[in-house]
Amino acid sequence: MLERIGWECAGAISVLPQGHTPQSGSYRALTDEEVWKRIDELPARPYDSDAAVRMSLGGGQSKLLLARYGERWRLPLDGAPSTHILKPEPIYHPGLALAEAWALRVAAAATSAAEAKVMVAEGHLPTLMVTRFDRAIDLDGSIRRTHQEDMCQVLGIPPEIKYAEHPENDRHPSYARFAAVLERGAFEPRVELVRLLEHVTVNLALGNTDAHAKNTSVFRDRSGGLRLTPMYDLAPTLAFINQRHFGMSVAGKFMITEITRDHLVREARVWGVPKRLARAAVDRTLDALRTTGVRAGDDAYPAIRGDVRAIALEQIERLARA
Repeated sequence: MLERIGWECAGAISVLPQGHTPQSGSYRALTDEEVWKRIDELPARPYDSDAAVRMSLGGGQSKLLLARYGERWRLPLDGAPSTHILKPEPIYHPGLALAEAWALRVAAAATSAAEAKVMVAEGHLPTLMVTRFDRAIDLDGSIRRTHQEDMCQVLGIPPEIKYAEHPENDRHPSYARFAAVLERGAFEPRVELVRLLEHVTVNLALGNTDAHAKNTSVFRDRSGGLRLTPMYDLAPTLAFINQRHFGMSVAGKFMITEITRDHLVREARVWGVPKRLARAAVDRTLDALRTTGVRAGDDAYPAIRGDVRAIALEQIERLARA
């Protein structure tokens, strides 16, 4: 399986047969019609019968990896790096693509978040277009891979154990264990720990119960130094599924509607963040979401479902006053 679809993955890892290199791939220009046809045919089309398309990206939703130059889409062939992730909206969750794009725009007012837009065309499912933050386009137009690892990889935990369980144990991921890795390996540990607290606060505030260990990642540079990636897969799931159990424990609490600002501060103190700094970071994050973020999300996506917006505002206000 790795030989077939491991040529273009997350981060800077490529699994290729002997004699091939990650730089040996090429691109084929696609029309908009061809792009939508491939989206409609997911999940079958990440791999083509001619063996030229060899890409894979984990997660529960079907995804298409493409490269974009200017206004043109290009299909990466034989391991060529992609620049964008296209996720068609699940038919059983109408409105999710728009909601995730809205949430990422809201989050960007408070912390680093992936860039995303919604693609629409008559007769096709709305599709979330996410710019890959583990790819960069150099001045000469070449695409450069940047290595990233998610929390499961960093902690050496199998991906099927991406959700924490109660009671916590060493087999399951935890923010405390992840924070300890940042403390040891980040260039600026205090900066990264505060940023992690911002990410947890945003997930809670926007109702993302699916904030599991594979949805938090770090960049790892050539010297091994760590820094958090932007937020991604930020879906306000409280508006779509009957799930109140948060993906990770926060100060021993799992129910997203029971976790308070005090729990966030207590969790951060376990990581080594001073109480005053932790409280200031949580308050600053919530204030940015409430005063700037929601307005920016509404301006970008005025068609956002009312319940998605209402649940987020309720969560923000509850955390702010708790």
